[in-house]
Amino acid sequence: PVRMADASHLGRPEVAVLGGGFGGLYTALRLASLDWEGGPRPRVTIVERNDRFAFSPMLYELATGAASCWEVAPLYEELLRGTDIEFVRGEVLGLDEGERTVRIAPRGRGGADDTERLLPYDQCVLALGAQPTFAGVPGAVEHAQPFYSAADAMAVKKKVQDLRDASDRTDQLRVCVVGGGYIGAELAANLY
Repeated sequence: PVRMADASHLGRPEVAVLGGGFGGLYTALRLASLDWEGGPRPRVTIVERNDRFAFSPMLYELATGAASCWEVAPLYEELLRGTDIEFVRGEVLGLDEGERTVRIAPRGRGGADDTERLLPYDQCVLALGAQPTFAGVPGAVEHAQPFYSAADAMAVKKKVQDLRDASDRTDQLRVCVVGGGYIGAELAANLY
């Protein structure tokens, strides 16, 4: 079943921001803060599959325990508190340009509210971001832990702790970080 979004706000332009990374979040915050010179302030909605924003330059600090989850990956609901921005946690299934709607599958709730939703829009911002890549490294897909989200950072932290717990000599632990960009280099340098 598909349910339509609440239409009680008609008369305000609808802006759907698809993706809540740096680009999507800051676009939504900027739109909500602009002076619309007497015109109607748009209703801004962010659609994001994750419940937490991930400040990627600090993910290694979350994985190593140097920073807490709320510092590196705050909940969208907390980040958007006090704004007029609606947060919808869901997976974008499709965009109907003719009908000017976004089809969304709710994510992570469970229960009776797990029906597809149609979100109307007047303007749509596509800020879906990037996906982690294994760059064709043989064996990486089967054996590597991605390191792109807060959940990934917590998984790395748990795997390293499990290795430490299972080993009687922590000086013999070996962890391979595939990728030497800023985040990979920081993670490698700070794991121990």
